[in-house]
Amino acid sequence: MTIAKQHIELMKGQIWLETPSSISTHPDFPGIKYNFIIDVTPEILYSKTPDFSSIQNLSDIQCLILSQVDDLSDNIHLLLEQTGISLKQRIYRNDNLDSIVQYISDSRNVYQIMVILDSPVSDGFQLASN
Repeated sequence: MTIAKQHIELMKGQIWLETPSSISTHPDFPGIKYNFIIDVTPEILYSKTPDFSSIQNLSDIQCLILSQVDDLSDNIHLLLEQTGISLKQRIYRNDNLDSIVQYISDSRNVYQIMVILDSPVSDGFQLASN
């Protein structure tokens, strides 16, 4: 509880407990219900004006799929492929994150959509933050 409380308080949130939890129906084990509120409204609002003038057709949209395997038979790949969106796939592992970041940073590689397929072997959140 103390670690969760610290995290919530660091984010200027509030946490409180309720017992009985209203989830358990067993009188000997009433349970504890954790409630918390975190305000996720940014203090600074940034005005964004995206430029879509280069996109006339779905095929003008570039999508990069980062995954663990060569064969992408999952639904997101098939869905994007059927819409006509241009797809490029790169294989990533924790040991080649730097090369993926370099590839994305290259000014010739502009993507409007990036999909990261996470797996137990590699950390998609780490790749996204890099």
